[in-house]
Amino acid sequence: MVSALVMAYMAELAGLHLVIGAFLAGQFVRKETMNEKVYDAIRDRFYGISSGFLTPIFFATLAFHLHISWDLSFLFFVAALIMVAIFGKVFGCAGAARLVGLTSKESLLIGLGMNGRGAVELVVATVVIKLSNDLLQKKIIDEPLLTDPQFSALVLMAFITTLLTPILLKKSVVRSCGIDSKEEFCQIVEKTKTKILR
Repeated sequence: MVSALVMAYMAELAGLHLVIGAFLAGQFVRKETMNEKVYDAIRDRFYGISSGFLTPIFFATLAFHLHISWDLSFLFFVAALIMVAIFGKVFGCAGAARLVGLTSKESLLIGLGMNGRGAVELVVATVVIKLSNDLLQKKIIDEPLLTDPQFSALVLMAFITTLLTPILLKKSVVRSCGIDSKEEFCQIVEKTKTKILR
């Protein structure tokens, strides 16, 4: 927590947003850089603090900026945004995984798994709204950088893609992994199932 606060402060001094510094601090909490037991203890505490306390507050504050309208233009915009987000994440990540030598099935699963990474986008969108409000008050800009309908569409996109991810992943794994499948990820799934049954 101290390192996250220090790096957030350093990011502010460098002219960046504090979120960037805190994000970079989180990148140092990895199994490769510390003892596994220490990593597990830190991860458990981080998970408890973030998921049990900070994340619900963050999502509650998002609701203050939500202005969902049900007119056709808004719904078409949300649908287009969702399609672009899914296409970009799934095919972008799957394509990169394929380039480094993974199989088509493994690449698709990586792409589907990355589809649910929408929380960072919401953090960035919140930062843009705060910056926009500050610039509007100082009369530096005349129009907001991100309007409330646009922000609402981003929130809906993040929510729907996150909701779809486990459903699509489960269906893809079930379809891809037959009884005699030799794929490495299928063997991992089978081992996980065996551990759960025990």
